Amino acid sequence: MYKRFVAIALVTATVAGACSQPVSIERVTLSGDETRLEIIFDSCNAPLDVNVMESADAVTISVDRIDRDLFSGNDCQDVRIHQLSAALDGRPVIDGATGAPINVLDSPSADESTWPYDTSRFTQGEYEAALDDMVDCLMERDPQVTAWVYQSLDYKWYSWSKKPDANGLVSTTALEPCEQEHLAPLK
Repeated sequence: MYKRFVAIALVTATVAGACSQPVSIERVTLSGDETRLEIIFDSCNAPLDVNVMESADAVTISVDRIDRDLFSGNDCQDVRIHQLSAALDGRPVIDGATGAPINVLDSPSADESTWPYDTSRFTQGEYEAALDDMVDCLMERDPQVTAWVYQSLDYKWYSWSKKPDANGLVSTTALEPCEQEHLAPLK
């Protein structure tokens, strides 16, 4: 009995490992202080194994899907933020699936035009506070809404979700008043 159990466990592990396949890394962006990597890949919310190996000479990123089906494309990408153990400091970033170097982009600074507010009128802190207030407003006015603020290196935005109603529709009357109250003044 014991020997059969071991044999079945080995076969199961081999089959599960065979289903794991590399996922294409689309973009890697380095934070301004060179301590965080934002990794974007085509995976469309698939279960993944994201592995970042650091050495004194390089940083290697491997992204593998765990399931069999994977919808992909730049219309359905996922992102992970990896905190490096030390600043990148010129080390190359390598794609673990291909062994090829990845071109690492620098993160835009807060005073560049990537921020969706007028930097001459508002600070980054004021903008982030307005987004946090927007999230609080949504969740307070519509308890079924799940809202969050997502920080992506030096860029911050909000998102929301809600379970569909009986007709499959998703909406909230809180969205427009909350945006008018908290985000419209920033434009």
